[in-house]
Amino acid sequence: MLTHERKSPPKELKEAIECLGIKKLGVEMDSVLLGVFTGLSKGLPGVWLVPTKGIVEAEGAIRDPDEVRQIERASETTVEGFKH
Repeated sequence: MLTHERKSPPKELKEAIECLGIKKLGVEMDSVLLGVFTGLSKGLPGVWLVPTKGIVEAEGAIRDPDEVRQIERASETTVEGFKH
């Protein structure tokens, strides 16, 4: 995780990006400080950082039927746990 104290990408992130051949990387700007974005930009030469907004939230809103069943089952189990 990148915080305001760490302004360069971790070694593992750089290695994964290189291994996967990523040349374009979306960065959720509502969650990243400008200093971190700048550090990423400098620390990942050859990778185009694309400022994004709401992509993570939008993906999280899409649920397949199996995931919905799992969430319902977990909710029911939680409710039953509070009854005892």
